[in-house]
Amino acid sequence: MERKEPTFYGSSLGPTETNVRQPSESMTEPQRAMSSRTVSTPPKSSSPVAAFALLLVVVSLAASGFIYSQLQESQVALAVAAAKIYKLEQQLSLSDDESTQSVASLQAVMKKQQVELTSANSEIRKLWDTRNVNKKAIAVNNKTTAATNSALKKVEPVIASVKKLSVDSTAQTK
Repeated sequence: MERKEPTFYGSSLGPTETNVRQPSESMTEPQRAMSSRTVSTPPKSSSPVAAFALLLVVVSLAASGFIYSQLQESQVALAVAAAKIYKLEQQLSLSDDESTQSVASLQAVMKKQQVELTSANSEIRKLWDTRNVNKKAIAVNNKTTAATNSALKKVEPVIASVKKLSVDSTAQTK
């Protein structure tokens, strides 16, 4: 019975005459067992397809390494963005009670400001009315002052002549 060992580089067609030794008569039993084993030799020349396949595997490994590093970077950026979003959500979140209290306090402030605005409008209206009344009185006073000034200008020569007469009469009486 002939024993066949598995081979790494053997073809699927089976052993050929070049890689099988026939036991000789002068050999001992252990030698015959050793010589009957199939010996296969690795291929002597590599094909261009194998070199291309090896190159393709190396390029694929490099590309997958690059894509993996990009994936890691994007996952880190995504984690940072998620942390920022969580922080912003925490800052923006208000409970129902807090939001109700905020709305109630805003309404109270608005009512207070509405009352103050009404009061301020009333005061402003009073000031405008006073200004309008005073404006009319000032206009009347300006006209009166202008009339008085023109009358004064007419009376000044008379006063000057009266003073002169009074000085003359005082000088004559003495």
